[in-house]
Amino acid sequence: MRKFYVIDDNDLSGKRVSTFFHGKGEFEVISSTRPPKLLSRGHWIFLKLDFDCEWNGEQALEYIRENPGQNFVVLACPGEEQIVERAIGAGARDFLFKPLRNRDMERLFDHKIKNEL
Repeated sequence: MRKFYVIDDNDLSGKRVSTFFHGKGEFEVISSTRPPKLLSRGHWIFLKLDFDCEWNGEQALEYIRENPGQNFVVLACPGEEQIVERAIGAGARDFLFKPLRNRDMERLFDHKIKNEL
């Protein structure tokens, strides 16, 4: 079973991702406010880069750099384009703007995730 991790201080993102992937295959969506310590390679991690919360954006960027075998998707708010650029430079595969929209997740699924299955 493929695992998707949604790291965000708001559980709504995890619910949106879980609802979207329901019925698209064997996926498990795990929501948390902090990333897991050890992961096998190849998971998809939806990661909110928030410079105002307990686990801040600099720590998130470092986590991306330290885990090059993972598929990071940055969750950002409109207006946070510089944060997205830094995350892509650190190794993130893609990004989604919040609030999460089905058409954007569909694009991600069709062009990136489906190719990995």
